[in-house]
Amino acid sequence: MKKGDEEEREERGQEREQTDFSEILQEIVDYLRSRFLSAELGFSVGESGQARESGVRRRGGSCWRSLLNGIIIHVVSCSFISRCFRTPRGYPSVKQVISAAWIRVGKHGGTGLRDGRKVLVVLLLIFWGGTVVWAERGPYPVSIPMRDGRFLAADVYLPDTGAPPYPVILIQTPYNRLLYRFGDLPLDTDDYAWVIVDWRGFWGSMGAWIPNPKYGEDGFDCVEWIASQPQCNGCIGTWGASALGVVQFQTAREHPPHLKACVPIVADSRFSYGQYYPGGVYRKEYVEMLDLLGYDLSGLILAHPTRDWFWILSELLSDYPGEIEVPMLIEGGWYDLYTTGVLHGFRRLSEDGHPSVRDLHRLLMGPWEHSAVDRVDQGELTYPEASGAAAQAALAFLDYWVLGDGMGTAGSGGTAAATARGTDAGDSAGCETADAAGPEPIRAMDPGATGADGRVNLFDPGSRTWFGCDGWPLPGVEIHPLYLRSEGRLLTSPPPPGEASDPFPYDPRDPSPTWGGAVLSPWMKHGPCDQREPVEARGDVLVYTTPTLPFDLALAGKTEAVLYASSDRADTDFMVRLTDVYPDGRSMLVTDAARRGRFRDGFGKEKLMEPGEIYEIRVELSELFFTFPAGHRLRIDITSSNYPRFDRNLNNGGEMYAPGDTLIATNLCYHEEAYPSRLLLPVRPAPRVEDSTVAAGFMPFPFRTEWPSIRPSAGAKRER
Repeated sequence: MKKGDEEEREERGQEREQTDFSEILQEIVDYLRSRFLSAELGFSVGESGQARESGVRRRGGSCWRSLLNGIIIHVVSCSFISRCFRTPRGYPSVKQVISAAWIRVGKHGGTGLRDGRKVLVVLLLIFWGGTVVWAERGPYPVSIPMRDGRFLAADVYLPDTGAPPYPVILIQTPYNRLLYRFGDLPLDTDDYAWVIVDWRGFWGSMGAWIPNPKYGEDGFDCVEWIASQPQCNGCIGTWGASALGVVQFQTAREHPPHLKACVPIVADSRFSYGQYYPGGVYRKEYVEMLDLLGYDLSGLILAHPTRDWFWILSELLSDYPGEIEVPMLIEGGWYDLYTTGVLHGFRRLSEDGHPSVRDLHRLLMGPWEHSAVDRVDQGELTYPEASGAAAQAALAFLDYWVLGDGMGTAGSGGTAAATARGTDAGDSAGCETADAAGPEPIRAMDPGATGADGRVNLFDPGSRTWFGCDGWPLPGVEIHPLYLRSEGRLLTSPPPPGEASDPFPYDPRDPSPTWGGAVLSPWMKHGPCDQREPVEARGDVLVYTTPTLPFDLALAGKTEAVLYASSDRADTDFMVRLTDVYPDGRSMLVTDAARRGRFRDGFGKEKLMEPGEIYEIRVELSELFFTFPAGHRLRIDITSSNYPRFDRNLNNGGEMYAPGDTLIATNLCYHEEAYPSRLLLPVRPAPRVEDSTVAAGFMPFPFRTEWPSIRPSAGAKRER
């Protein structure tokens, strides 16, 4: 074949591809125009008739243009976001989405992703496919006006059944509202309309960016705009995990009159020193992931490595339980990033919250890590007994307070709460008021505490059972020590005089790796993972293990390691991992923590170590609710690094988190009569629960008594 013929054929092929692209693009644009420009939903953006008419249309008319400008970054982010912030029902994998798009491309004459035009076709079709899924109930793009005249991008989803007006669940997200078009909405219900809003300055709301945005005020404006629409009955609840949970606290603080209840999940509302420097050590992996997500906090955080005025003021301003006047269901995980913060938040709401709702808050803690709430798989273990519990509890809570269907009694933000802020609870059509006492207490499991009402529901990852109680921390907990002893033993008897100390080296150039635990990165292992090979097999770790337990050892609260240690350097770190050793030898991580040597006496001021001097180093682990079953063993691993969860200590005593020389440290852990290194365990009394109750399973907050109990799925493997 002549060269000219080859060039001519290639040109014809390119023209055909261009024609295919144009036809597909035109088809997508026509579809978007037909869906968005003809929508008559009754959602408005202003008071005048002209503004009301343009509510959906104005947003829809420009939707396809903004989509073309931003589609690549939207879809590229889908892989990460679906891993880290997926809903309980989950998203399809990116591989599945790409495969579906590939098939569509093939139907239009494409044979592969050969150039940039074809890539764009695939990305457009991915979005298009996600939109078609919701063709009947939505999404209907709208623009929500803010008090400063700017607009936030939102998607509205209407129920498949019933007629308006509807109660509404609001989600405010910095992670792109468009991702909800690729999968199910979070809760399996047709009783609500949903409004999903991009945060100011993020994704579709990028044009509303201002310096130092007040997301709580934006949340207020969203709630009240939704309540003013003819499709809404005036009853609005909020739902969301992580950042989507934090913004619920900020919104509730502004007291929108039509907000009836909130469900923040794995969210710590405080901006605290301990969140970013637990034990005085920079949480490297966590902050760097936040930077990748667009928060750009690392510069600010690293500028304040001690607990200075900045942190003291931030903690005061972000802790406001007395200003929350709506019932909240707080959901958290024992393997989560914010376990301690979630428990602190509930405790503060229960003890110091507004009197009108102080007794209406609920707490649910499951065996979950941050990005896998409600899933069976958690790290290297499975928990079918807890799968779906968070969604079920959230739906029961929202049904009671927002839908008004709990225990046969309509629910709302409550007479007391509404009256306290000068709002008539009866103003919301379709939302009847409930007694301020809230849902009738359910004693599905009695932990032995008199009057336990089930306000707190805890899953024990060790015994794999649910327990109900009336508060946190639990009453009757006693602190019992286990002493570090020679030859790697962990015993109840204190050490005798003169027992030898144990040395362990630390080289910052070869740190002990993070393997599981409370991490955020989707490229790392999360949750309970076996520490034997990656951590305990190294030469820079001390391992202390109890004998085989003859009985169940049940813990509830904070565990603390009190170490007597020295170093030949001016500064070093001390890391503790607590593990559950199975009969087959697996050493499964339960929790971990850190303490920097220069912060041994507090986090407000640095005080370097004197080489060779023995110091008391207290390493406070996160709160837990965990039973070490009979036949298992309890273990702690002591190292001077846990990287990249915590940043490395260079051991040089110089400026922290700055380039410098790395020095190898030789550290010693002492366990003798004068220096009794020990582990302080919060031992709880054995629960008095009937075996039949445990066997029947447990449903958190079973306000709707006809719902089935949560129990292991058929054939589920029970790991002990």
